[in-house]
Amino acid sequence: MQTVINYLHTFAQVLVYLFIFAIFVRAAASWFVRDNHSRVMGFLLDVTEPILGPLRRVLPAALGVDFSPMIAILVLYVLGQFLG
Repeated sequence: MQTVINYLHTFAQVLVYLFIFAIFVRAAASWFVRDNHSRVMGFLLDVTEPILGPLRRVLPAALGVDFSPMIAILVLYVLGQFLG
């Protein structure tokens, strides 16, 4: 039973860090990629929008800068450290 819990714990931690990576790649790609209809950008939008969308509704964009990716990465990082 302990082994199953360890695998689930590790899986959750890896999932959190994959979300962090996806958010980072989406934010970096938004500076360079203008075609949001490509497969890669579509995938990144589909994966990260459930996390970033609610944050974007709560946080106002200051001077046209979207801070939701930074806040999401910070929250997910803290969650990953808590799981670790």
